[in-house]
Amino acid sequence: LGEVLMAEGKLKEAQIQFARTKVLYGDLQEEGARATYNLGLVCLDLKEKEPSYKKRAKIYFTEVIDWYPNTEWAKKARSKID
Repeated sequence: LGEVLMAEGKLKEAQIQFARTKVLYGDLQEEGARATYNLGLVCLDLKEKEPSYKKRAKIYFTEVIDWYPNTEWAKKARSKID
């Protein structure tokens, strides 16, 4: 649902959905990594409205790398930080 909302430009709603998924399924490698990575993407999109979101995005991408290091999401997150 979060990805659909993000594609529709409903970034705040997408952020809520990804955060919910992260809280509920963060223990699961794929779901937790995907939700956290997508939170970072949403924050990058929101940085135009609020510059502090850029810092938040980096925090989420770093979490993906640290908590889910062996996932495809960690590889994608590394490319966003570099």
